[in-house]
Amino acid sequence: MATAKKLLSLLGKPSTGAAMRAVIAADKLKVTKDTDLKEGLPVSCSFIGKKSGYEISAEEGRVVAVFLYVEKADGFSPFPNSLPYDLPPDASRAEVRRLLGKPEQSGKAMNDKILGPQGAWDRFAVDSVRIHFEYTDPGLLISRITLMTENSAP
Repeated sequence: MATAKKLLSLLGKPSTGAAMRAVIAADKLKVTKDTDLKEGLPVSCSFIGKKSGYEISAEEGRVVAVFLYVEKADGFSPFPNSLPYDLPPDASRAEVRRLLGKPEQSGKAMNDKILGPQGAWDRFAVDSVRIHFEYTDPGLLISRITLMTENSAP
């Protein structure tokens, strides 16, 4: 099973490269391609490992994001390996901030009309990687982590 460190190393790499093929084979990831895009938009695909607790997103042949499910959600099991930057899976928002410093962006919990309840979040810049933490509400424990390339961060 892929480690967070291994998944982090895939960011920006070719989605058809040897490292990516090894992860797909090892964790038996399901590959889906978006065929409904309008002309001119990036071609995207996802590599889904519901039992492994993560999903990889690629655009134009490059890995742009990795989603780690810390809690069970949307049919994904919790990611069973160590989290990035040696964070424990039960880390609070305060612990994340203590380890990574001040976030470059943050948001409060809210109830979105379309998406429903959304927990608080923080985004950090670590080297050329952007790390987005979503927290449970009201406990402010990590529920999902998104690792992104610098250029793919919203």
